Order: sequence, then C-alpha cells, then structure tokens
Amino acid sequence: MTYVAFLLVSLMALGQGTLSAAGPKQIELRWSELAPRIAGEEVALLLPNGVRIQGEVIAVRPDELAIQVKKTSNRQVYAKGQASIPRSSVSTVELKMLRRVRGRVIGSVVGVIAGLAAGVLLVSVKYGVESGEAGWVPFVTGAAAGTLGYYGGRALDRQSTLIKIVPEAP
Repeated sequence: MTYVAFLLVSLMALGQGTLSAAGPKQIELRWSELAPRIAGEEVALLLPNGVRIQGEVIAVRPDELAIQVKKTSNRQVYAKGQASIPRSSVSTVELKMLRRVRGRVIGSVVGVIAGLAAGVLLVSVKYGVESGEAGWVPFVTGAAAGTLGYYGGRALDRQSTLIKIVPEAP
C-alpha cells in the first residue's frame, strides 16, 4: 500500500515538476507599436501606485490604454469593468496568451493513462488481481490524474510576453 501511495505522489510531483517553463519572453516596443500587438488580448499591468490589474485590451489610444478589467488588486482605485489607464502609468505590459491545445491534450491523456494504471496497481496490491470489489478505483484515479494532467498541460500552453515600453524615436 505504501508503494502505491508513493507511486501516485511521485507521478503527480513529476507532472508538476515538468511544468516549470522558462520565464516570459521580453521585448521592447514604442507606444505607437503597441496597438497591433495587444489589442483584444489579455494583459496584466503593475501600475506606479502598486495596483495590479488584468484584463482584455479594448484600445491603445495616443494618451491612454483602454482595458476591460477582469482582476484587480484594489477595487477602490480600479474596479472591474472598463477603465482607462493613462499612458504615463504604463511602463511594462505582460501579454498573456493561450495559443495552442497540445499541452492540455497530452496532459489529459497521460494523466488518465497514468491514473488508470495506478488505480489498477492499487487494486491488485490491496485486493488481489481477481477481486471485483474495488473496480471503481482505477476510474477515480484516472479521472483525478486526467484532471491534474489537463491543468498541467494548460500551464504549458500559456505563453507570456513582457513588453517594455520605450520612448518614441525623435
């Protein structure tokens, strides 16, 4: 029984350990180059007053960034909903993208297979190979590991680009 528990914990830890992706890609853009890259995309901003907001970019205007705020660290300063962030407050933009589906598919499939195998092993060690008493265990472990695999794969599918705003050319 201890071996099976160790195996399950090891599989989950291995799955989580492989998810640590490299840091975000970093680029530099002028304000005038920003609109085509981030319009309609999910971004996160850390503003000079310490407020962190996340949301979808509505428009990049010459003097402000219009954003649909979905998450905020201070609802009194920037509540959820549409907001305009002054250009002078935006120095760095984190562009968050979920571009492909490969990691979620692979993570789910590998998770289900590993979970089923672990469940079968658990049942055979605990109850014996021919026992039908705990036939549900592989399905539960398969579903749980498949769910973990999906979320692990989703983390791999996320791409983040850090955009530093540089001054316009004279």
